[in-house]
Amino acid sequence: MGRSPSAVKVSPAGRLWLLRHGRAEERDSARLADRDRRLTPAGVKRTTLVSHRLVALGHGGGRGVSSGLRRADETAAIACSAGLLLGWHPDRRLAPGGDLLALLRDWMMCVPVQQDEEGPGQQVGSLLAPAAPLCLVGHEPQLGELLDWLTGSPQGGLRKAGFAVLTLSGPPARGCARLEALFRPRDLL
Repeated sequence: MGRSPSAVKVSPAGRLWLLRHGRAEERDSARLADRDRRLTPAGVKRTTLVSHRLVALGHGGGRGVSSGLRRADETAAIACSAGLLLGWHPDRRLAPGGDLLALLRDWMMCVPVQQDEEGPGQQVGSLLAPAAPLCLVGHEPQLGELLDWLTGSPQGGLRKAGFAVLTLSGPPARGCARLEALFRPRDLL
């Protein structure tokens, strides 16, 4: 995989996008495991419209990482089809209970991504170079908490298929990011 963390310098700034998954099937642990919940037809439609609108507003070309849960993977695939993302891969650190900060630190340092059992590992430098926006496709409350922590103030979380644009001034730290835009789906449709 090439580089070791000590061999690379931290990028001075990075563009970060947060995309919450679209509307998904209701929780029903007797019928369906949480990780297997799909987007509803309405969730697919809204996520598709939002993704195309974001591209029309100039937010295309991001590099995506999803939580690996089905609804987030489906959202990332839709964003990819619309041109919002150039590519994406799953990373369990983005799933509920995962270590989002470790994922961000790895991205800022361009070190290898953890290899998931489902697929080959890829270098962050090849998929998530700081020159391209990193798009985290995930869940509430994790994305909302990350948004609040990075900006240093409460932002009200992300709606389903909501999108935030941030600029990080350095390594992930409380208050290190400037919120450039916070899009609610209804504002884009």
